[in-house]
Amino acid sequence: MESDWLISAISDKKNMTRAAIEELVKQKQTEFPGRSEDAILRMLATENGIIPIKRDFKTGEIKEEINHVNITASVWKKFPKREINLRGGKSTVLNFIISDETGSINVVVWDTNKAESIDKDAKSGSRITLVNCYSKRNKLTGNYELHVGKNTAIKITDGVAQPSHKKEEMRFSSLRDITEDGKLYRAEVFLMRVFTDNTFLTRCKICNKKVNETCEVHGKEAISKILMISGIVDDGVTSSRATFFDRVADKLLSISKLQDLNMKLEDLSTGMYQLDITCSLNRFGEYTSLNVKDVKSADYATSDSTQK
Repeated sequence: MESDWLISAISDKKNMTRAAIEELVKQKQTEFPGRSEDAILRMLATENGIIPIKRDFKTGEIKEEINHVNITASVWKKFPKREINLRGGKSTVLNFIISDETGSINVVVWDTNKAESIDKDAKSGSRITLVNCYSKRNKLTGNYELHVGKNTAIKITDGVAQPSHKKEEMRFSSLRDITEDGKLYRAEVFLMRVFTDNTFLTRCKICNKKVNETCEVHGKEAISKILMISGIVDDGVTSSRATFFDRVADKLLSISKLQDLNMKLEDLSTGMYQLDITCSLNRFGEYTSLNVKDVKSADYATSDSTQK
């Protein structure tokens, strides 16, 4: 259950017993009446720098229906693909079994293109990564199985290094390893919060100083406003403040499909969006912040992972 995982994560982070955490949840429910136990646990997790969504699983952990599952395992057995009749026409379905050190689970592939690709590329012993699949209980067997849909990203490897003709990409760094001024880093993070009180930066175009309404030297005519979005990002271990300016702020806003600016900001602040950012470190005395130079969605349906 998600609540068990959250309690375990908070326990590890705060060195608290399960009983102490459950007592804290009761206290918080008194403070915030109407909130469920799971909601309180997610709040406590966020307060302690824990992303309150478990996405990476082992086969033996799939014991309930889960909407978003990431898993890497070995292909143990693959069954012949078959055609079935659906309302919209015929579709190809493929079943195969994956296994890891915790057990095994059946995988059902409903997307015709993905079924054809897996049938062609995967063999017994292949390593396969499924990103954003979901688990469902089979009504006939009573067992849980994984379902691969159109938004599932798939990567298959056989342990043999394949030559790459792509330009080598910058490796991901954890936030706590971003320590050098002036150096570019790449990180995969969750956007935990967006500050909506000030989304524009007012500067003088001539002296480049931050001003309010007018520049004391060059007057109002020299004033320019650029979009500036600040927020908190988290990679599961460390949190950091991050700022997105101008073109990069526009790219961040485009990740949300909503139209109104305020609605976009609210969506980004609450939607737990996963981002792939390129950034540098800024220091302000004893405080630090990330200046984001580029951003793109690391959402599972559009990530750089090989999609089959």
